[in-house]
Amino acid sequence: RANAYQFWVLHPPTSGNFASYNTENPIIVKGGYLVRSVDVKGSTLAIQGDLNSTATFEIIAPSASSKSVTFNGETLKVSKTAQGTLTASRAANLPNVVVPRLSSLAWKTADSLPEIKASYSDAKWTVANHNTTVNPTPPTTPVVLYAGDYGYHT
Repeated sequence: RANAYQFWVLHPPTSGNFASYNTENPIIVKGGYLVRSVDVKGSTLAIQGDLNSTATFEIIAPSASSKSVTFNGETLKVSKTAQGTLTASRAANLPNVVVPRLSSLAWKTADSLPEIKASYSDAKWTVANHNTTVNPTPPTTPVVLYAGDYGYHT
């Protein structure tokens, strides 16, 4: 099952009204953190995606449209397996990330619970006291709590 999660089934766009929704001639790519799309330009298969580490790809595609393969615009060195699939490898180009010392940062806070202060007043709140509703679904509470019955509409 874990192996199945490594496969991406993509459909290159075609022409016509529903070009982006083509379901013919799928291209299957095993590998990569996320494979976003494939496109075929002549005999070049262009794969777009994301990597989070060095990835080994295995590609099942029509041979006429995969004489060369690119990943995010860079040509991959491919080799053909005994089964006729293509394999390639691509190193991830990850950014250098520096995590700051959180204890040295200036932090801002906002009071997210004004209701707990003694000075807080709920006097302007709408009282939920309706016993009937126009809603076709009967309430499961002692009083009606549908916002629309109290004049609140989104």
